[in-house]
Amino acid sequence: VVGTTGNPLPAPVTLTLAQLLANAEMYESQRVRVNGYSPTATSVGWPAVDTDANQTVTDDGGTTTITLRIDRDTDIDGSPEPTYPTNAIGIATQFASSGVGGYQFQPMFRSEIGLPAAVSTNLVTFNIDARQLILDGRLLPATEQIGVRGGTAPLDWGTTAIAADPDGDGIYTLTLDFGTATGTVDYKFKREPPRSGGTTDEFTGWESGGNRTFTLSGNPQSVTRTFNDEPPAVLPVELTSFTARSVNGSVELAWTTASETNNAGFSVQRASGSSWVELAFVSGHNTTVEAQRYGYTDRTATGVVRYRLVQRDFDGTTTVGPTVEASTVAPQQFALLPASPNPFNPTTSIGYQLAAAGAVKLEVFDALGHRVRTLVDEQKSAGAYTATFDAVGLPSGVYLVRLNVGTRVQAQRILLAK
Repeated sequence: VVGTTGNPLPAPVTLTLAQLLANAEMYESQRVRVNGYSPTATSVGWPAVDTDANQTVTDDGGTTTITLRIDRDTDIDGSPEPTYPTNAIGIATQFASSGVGGYQFQPMFRSEIGLPAAVSTNLVTFNIDARQLILDGRLLPATEQIGVRGGTAPLDWGTTAIAADPDGDGIYTLTLDFGTATGTVDYKFKREPPRSGGTTDEFTGWESGGNRTFTLSGNPQSVTRTFNDEPPAVLPVELTSFTARSVNGSVELAWTTASETNNAGFSVQRASGSSWVELAFVSGHNTTVEAQRYGYTDRTATGVVRYRLVQRDFDGTTTVGPTVEASTVAPQQFALLPASPNPFNPTTSIGYQLAAAGAVKLEVFDALGHRVRTLVDEQKSAGAYTATFDAVGLPSGVYLVRLNVGTRVQAQRILLAK
């Protein structure tokens, strides 16, 4: 347990590879320091960006070897290869059920192999508020997409960089790396595919007016505005979250609102083939500016099921909300699922699966290895779960999410882009 100010990672135990492998079970899931190692002559090469590598390394000329795991979900892949022999700090883990070859050594950060931390520059996150287009029927999320075109790589005037709306709230996001580019970028939002029957902006998909611009700052930044620079949509209910999770054969739905106007309530619906069936109607709070929490448990779900909310005003007006999915089938494996959204600002959802009950610890570390958040630290039964990471007060940059369940460890890299 780390109890010091700032919550640093535990100090590593310095071992030779022979010492580590002689007592592998004792050191499993611990931070270990290995000095003076080099890849063997037959080892795979250093990983490129967004690739994994299982290098075979030795610290005694080849007599003792171990797998050095470099994962694409760390900030190490794509970095300059160290000069050997070198030192490294990593977590000792087991990836096979038996045998010396079943153990590996896994660094999590560049700093743990003596390299400077990765610095992301010119990352630009576009936030496209398309809610009014959706309400007016000018954007059909089921068949159409929205994105950005521009005149500076990686944007191109001939190709739309498609944005994503994973939570279905009508705000589309896209993060692009402009590399070493400098100066002003011309760009416009565009709906894809264009509609036939006319030549106006409405049909070609382009937002109206001239090109928009922003200036690259050399640091992560965001461009946030509505399509056509129209006034933001006035929604009767501001839904801030909608989640589903499987618990003991049932599905628990939970959602929250930031404010409500003339809200009669929510129709909770479950997909049945190509149609939707109402399971229940949950009354709303009429008009309020205070956050509200709601929930519903579906005890008749089987297999993989989809849900949606349809918000209803007192005058009968309805607004179809986002969809979520859950499975009543127990997961077959231990897994840390990709964070969504990623990159994010300031919150992201992190899912994980447990094939069996266990003590779960889900933590977030910065690029220097300091723990900045503990999201989960408790006993959990088998099932699928979601945790929310709120990065308010933290600087932009790369963070590492680490899931520990017993002796099993998985990690992934996430990017906070403010």
